[in-house]
Amino acid sequence: MRTVVVGASSGLGRSIATGLGQRGATVALGQGGGGRRPGRDRRLVHATGAGPLGRLVDISGETWRHTFNINVAPGCLYRLSSMLAMAVAPGKDPVMPELM
Repeated sequence: MRTVVVGASSGLGRSIATGLGQRGATVALGQGGGGRRPGRDRRLVHATGAGPLGRLVDISGETWRHTFNINVAPGCLYRLSSMLAMAVAPGKDPVMPELM
């Protein structure tokens, strides 16, 4: 079973990818959900984590959007594109709901 690990370049993501690999899993390193075609990935680990240090009330809207785009959006978009690819692929995965 293939697992895509987004955020595997360092920290928690790297530890998760390494641990899965040591346990025999096939690990694909995702780059913000991009860099590869979505497909029949069965697991997604979204372990990105970047952002400013400080109080939330002191963060500008621009910084907030940038942080959201790094930490949240890629995993959501990758999973959505994977689900759509699975929904239209021959031999649909019976675990996934019909999306079309």
